[in-house]
Amino acid sequence: MAKRLIALDPGHGGTDPGAIGNGFKEKDLTLQLALNVGEHLKGYGFDVFFTRTTDIYLPLKTRTDRINSAKPIASLSIHINSFYLATANGIEIFHHPKAPIADKEFVKVIWDMVKGLGFKQRGVKTKNLHMLREIDGNIPAGLIEVGFIKNKADLDRLLNNLQEISRAIAGGIAMYFGPVEEPEEKPVPLKEQIKTKMDELYKLIKKL
Repeated sequence: MAKRLIALDPGHGGTDPGAIGNGFKEKDLTLQLALNVGEHLKGYGFDVFFTRTTDIYLPLKTRTDRINSAKPIASLSIHINSFYLATANGIEIFHHPKAPIADKEFVKVIWDMVKGLGFKQRGVKTKNLHMLREIDGNIPAGLIEVGFIKNKADLDRLLNNLQEISRAIAGGIAMYFGPVEEPEEKPVPLKEQIKTKMDELYKLIKKL
């Protein structure tokens, strides 16, 4: 077993778009969120296992089989919620109804980090979901629903704060395993700063 391996499962993918609303597909948003969360986790010193890193379809059993084979120290499935009424909104996180104490504590710590992101707080809930039920009992598992895709305010909040949301989720996962410090941002080399500015200037000239 990898000492600090976290499994992240971006919901849906490929021929399964998940929920659709306001011109967006759940599969694309969950993938972007998961990749961002993974980068933040790496900054905290964790290794990351993704069930997918591209837009491919994976059956639920394949996802949980891959996670169980990887033997991570925790697993989180990432989703965007949906309801036929566009007024439904908020963020929530789930553990299995018969989950051990570790799972409950795992999702509670993540919840404490994400509940202040500006979404309606729908809380910690239980549900008999495959991505919770079929994960090895020794692996704390959760499933998070980050807002409702048909709710314009939720979607805008998600799109405008992807990094903040990703950092909060990663921070919760990391915090479960002990106190964490924000990783220091590496200074951008002067040569790279100059190149970026020149690229921006070139793009501006092309528009004139």
